[in-house]
Order: sequence, then structure tokens, then C-alpha cells
Amino acid sequence: MKFLSKLTAIGLAFSLAAGLAGCQSSNAETTSSAADTTSAAASSESIPDLEVTIPLDDVTLPETTAASAESENASESTAGGEGTTAANGEVDLSKVVALTFDDGPDTKDTSSSNRILDVLEQYGCKATFFVQGQAAQDWLPERNKATVKREADLGMEIGTHTYSHADLRKLSADEVAEELSKGAQAITDITGGEVTLMRPPYGETSASTQSSIPYPMILWDVDTLDWQSKDPQSIYDITMDQIQGGSIVLMHDTMNTTADAVEMIVPKLIEEGYQLVTVSELFRLYGVDLEPGYYYCNAREAGTTVSPFSGSGQ
Repeated sequence: MKFLSKLTAIGLAFSLAAGLAGCQSSNAETTSSAADTTSAAASSESIPDLEVTIPLDDVTLPETTAASAESENASESTAGGEGTTAANGEVDLSKVVALTFDDGPDTKDTSSSNRILDVLEQYGCKATFFVQGQAAQDWLPERNKATVKREADLGMEIGTHTYSHADLRKLSADEVAEELSKGAQAITDITGGEVTLMRPPYGETSASTQSSIPYPMILWDVDTLDWQSKDPQSIYDITMDQIQGGSIVLMHDTMNTTADAVEMIVPKLIEEGYQLVTVSELFRLYGVDLEPGYYYCNAREAGTTVSPFSGSGQ
């Protein structure tokens, strides 16, 4: 009987060690059963107290991997259309940029606007389109209205590029106001959304009319010169060479060669960990409040009341 009691006590000790290892469910039954047996034996016979010492070094507990796996996952970055997130959960500003497109939607000879949208939709990215009012409403009204509506439905940002791509440097205050209001209204009529940004054609307005412009004026710090080269490889090379966190990239969605370049640029930027967002999202992430009548070339620098292209003939 004493031998049996010793075995029972040893079994209880091992059951306790196993319970520490996480095997609580099955060992609870074993411990309960063993406890019942010991209790019954104790009631029929007086059993001397036994002291069982089990060296902790001899007990091996299973390793817990969940915490280490979670820590490891937290340190990885999630790149692409979903965003680039640092280990602390904040967006990595060195990997956030805005692609922008002027002059669209398509002309009668191109399908580039929708090809660009196809790429952005495929990779879950956002961009900003500075639309000409007449291009949306007059050039190819049925097709281009559908294109602008698709831009809005996909979550792209739509700003005005005036109604007729007028050179605002040469217009009176009233003429500037008309170009902007007609251009914005053309967009609102299609999307139902409010226009909050504009891009002045040629990157500048006149000093006498600038103060009356009710929008922040969005320029760029990466000029792909796509309108000049019409070469997809050149457009790609300029973008990849010059882009950095906070950049605004200038392209035009009225050219098929630009669409060719975008089909290379977007997946490459994602591969390199960039997040492609709208202009407003870019400045919001950088903590910059956009102000009407100010020029903004990128999100790294403050706005200015003087265009960097002033007198350059852009």
C-alpha cells in the first residue's frame, strides 16, 4: 500500500507539472481522478506524509510561439495600395507619394484615362485627376462623363484644371473666376462631389488674380515630361529616378504612351514599398493644411504665394 501511495503522489506531482505546460484540460481529469483515489485511500488507512521533490530542470515546457510570431509580424511593412506601415503602426512618410494626371479625360484618339484607371484599380491605388471641364462635357460627352464618374467611384480625387485649359496669367479676375467655376461645375454635375483642388495650366496664375482663387493650387516636384517625350521608358525612368516621400508626380492622361508608362510605374513603386494616395491624403498624412491661393509642389515643403515656375515659360 505504501508503494502504491508513493506512486500516487509522484503521479500527482507530474500532473501538476504537466498542467503548467498548458495541458490543463486532460491533466485536470487525471489530477481529479488521482485525487479521488488518494482521498479514498486516506480514509481507510493512515498514510505517512510524503515529500516528493522534482527538479524543475527536468521539466520541459512547450515553447510559446504566438507572442514571438506576433512581434515578428508587427515589424514587417505592408506595402502597395494598402499602405506602407512601420513597426509602430504609423505610415512611413518616406514611402507615400501622389500620382497626378492633367488634361483628361480621353481624346477621340486615346483610351489612356481608362487604361490608367485599370492599373490603379488592379493594384488598389489612388491618384488625383485634374480634369478639363470641356474634355469631360464637350469632347466625348457620353464616354468621358462615364470615365469621370468611374474615377469618382474608384475613390480617385478629382480637381479642376479649368474649363478650357486657359492660361490664367493672361485673364482678368472675372475671366479666371469663370474658368474655375465652369470647370468645377462640370465635374460636380457628373460626380455630385465638391471640387476642393485646382491645378493652374502652365503652373501659374497672375499676381493680380491669385488672391481671388478659392482653391489650393497643386503643382509638382516630379515632371515626367510625358507630353514632350511621348516615350514610356523615359517617363518611367524620370519617375523612378526623382520620386521620394511626399512627391507629387505630373503626368497627362490624354496620351496612350503615358498609360504604357503607368503600367510599368505602378507595380514597380509598389514593389519598392510605396503607397500611392490622392493629393489631399498625401498632405493630410504629412500634417499640412492646404490653403486657398497657395502653391504646393510636394508635401515636404510649405506652400508658397509665388509659383516656382514664375517667369519660366512653363
